[in-house]
Amino acid sequence: MDYYITNDPIEILSGTSNKTSPVYVEAAKVVSGDNTQKSLGYLKGFADSIEKAMSHTTRDSNIVASGGNIESYSGYKTITDALGYLNKHLPSNEDVKALQTIVSCLQKYNTSYSEGYKNKIQLIMFEYEAAVIMLVKGVSYVITTSTDINIDDNGKIVISKMTVRGQMKRGLISRTIRDMASELSKKDHSKYLSELIVMDGENYKETETAETKEPETEVKTESTVEAAKGIADIVIAAFRYGRKGIGGVIRMVQLVIRTGFGILPLIRSAIYLFWKKKADTISNLETQAKFIELNVEQLQNKKDVDPDKKEIIIKKQQAIVEAYRKKAMKLRAELFEEERLSSEALNSPEAKINDSDDFVLD
Repeated sequence: MDYYITNDPIEILSGTSNKTSPVYVEAAKVVSGDNTQKSLGYLKGFADSIEKAMSHTTRDSNIVASGGNIESYSGYKTITDALGYLNKHLPSNEDVKALQTIVSCLQKYNTSYSEGYKNKIQLIMFEYEAAVIMLVKGVSYVITTSTDINIDDNGKIVISKMTVRGQMKRGLISRTIRDMASELSKKDHSKYLSELIVMDGENYKETETAETKEPETEVKTESTVEAAKGIADIVIAAFRYGRKGIGGVIRMVQLVIRTGFGILPLIRSAIYLFWKKKADTISNLETQAKFIELNVEQLQNKKDVDPDKKEIIIKKQQAIVEAYRKKAMKLRAELFEEERLSSEALNSPEAKINDSDDFVLD
């Protein structure tokens, strides 16, 4: 069964994919930022839904520890090595291409993501973590659903492309991987991240100026700083920054609105797909990668097998292959279950995005 969700903000807000529907047309205006206050009201509603979901979620400590620098992530080498192999053997796979795009974007935006962590800007932090989550799970997903393992006549483990019959139908994970790659690679995304950082700095200056205490005597706790940089607060800061009435600033706010509507649905999907699971996100991928590495080593060191040892080797390799296949079957079942639960949650009344009724701007 194919479980459905959409990452299209217009469809999410309108509840329909019918482009001629009045509610769809109205939602399109909201997403485009034609009415700044109304758009920000819905964007804040989106932000509130994400922060509510995050309150019941466990973030991956290893991803958080990388501080926005993908190359510092403990699973980085495993991911890039596995992607290199997949790209070589599955060159036409659209998910592999999308995953490569996500890696490139994470590298490209390294400075902005690191700055986001330094200043605890949640909208940037959650974007980075959602992208890495989709990357890790995406590589694992492709290996599990598009490759198979066998042993040849000499007892060597051979990883090959899975037959069409054995492949999973493209579903939520695949769709979100591709949508994430598309959103991150848009030409204005780098500018969007930079403007979030600028707005955060401007907002902090205004807050600091309004303080009656001397800056050096003010003590900010970690929780206070976190609260001041929440997703919803960034939305409000965007409006306040835009009130300056400067043409360039207004265009920047519209850019933040449009891009915000593009990335927030993907952050939300990643939360529902994976963050609610407390398992180590890299463990399955590392197991899969070991089989890829083993296969590569065997191909690089291919030699004739001693006939006397051939039968023993084959039996040993058969046991390894069987153990891996059982694990792969279990992982495929988990992926199906994650897609089912996510679809149900994201299509439930609770997940509906409304114009924030507490969005008061003076």
